[in-house]
Amino acid sequence: MRYLKSILLFLAIWPLLVFGQSAINKPEFIIKDETLLIDLTAQINLPVAVIDAVDNGIELIFAYQFEIYSGKWYKPLAIAKLKKEYWLSYNRTTDEYTLKDPITYQNHNFKELRAVKTYLSRLTGFPLLLFSQLPKNAHVKLRFELSAKNLPAFTKVERLFSKKWQVNSPWYDWLIEVN
Repeated sequence: MRYLKSILLFLAIWPLLVFGQSAINKPEFIIKDETLLIDLTAQINLPVAVIDAVDNGIELIFAYQFEIYSGKWYKPLAIAKLKKEYWLSYNRTTDEYTLKDPITYQNHNFKELRAVKTYLSRLTGFPLLLFSQLPKNAHVKLRFELSAKNLPAFTKVERLFSKKWQVNSPWYDWLIEVN
């Protein structure tokens, strides 16, 4: 009976995990000052529920997640796991969206949500690791996600079981080819 419940739960949640609202295009890898940098573009679609949450004062955390590993046939070896976060909030008095970068402490203000999506959809010159640390046949797995760590409890539950909260992209896996 326990296995049946686990299978039913997996079948209920599986479509939510697979059908993300965002997609990431093939990234470009660049070496600058002995550091491997990544440039990427994404198509990010924010459902109405996510927009309403921001407009009602909930700060949302969006992130690009990176996992770099060596492409061994017997066991992939993780080299690095990185996350690039952005915190999105809305200020009713100024009628502006603020996008904070917690790494650089920079704030970017936008009048329209469309401009926020355009900014989020490009990541340029993000350092991954030193080129000397990169083995041959290294791969990068990456995805875009809406983090649930600061959402109210009722929203976390709704996010799990509702398609109107699906922003996450699936995991993409590419061989690192340096230009």
